[in-house]
Amino acid sequence: QYGNGGRNIGTGPGTKTLDFSTFKNFAIGERRTLQFRAETFNISNTPQFNQPVANIGAATSGRITSAGSEATLQRTQRQVQLALKLIF
Repeated sequence: QYGNGGRNIGTGPGTKTLDFSTFKNFAIGERRTLQFRAETFNISNTPQFNQPVANIGAATSGRITSAGSEATLQRTQRQVQLALKLIF
């Protein structure tokens, strides 16, 4: 049964992430540089919950049933990425 709820009462939690990156350059001769990169996404590993189910007639209406999206790598757990870059 439909009630008398107002607009936008089904908003979910926001996204809170803290990203960190560091770089170090190593000179190779006069014209070349090797760069080491270390990047961390969601360094505090804060859980990123998805939006609640918005289907009014569904049994799980208003409930948050998942967190993150592994397929698109959005709102996921902590991830560390290491890289080497040659600049010439």
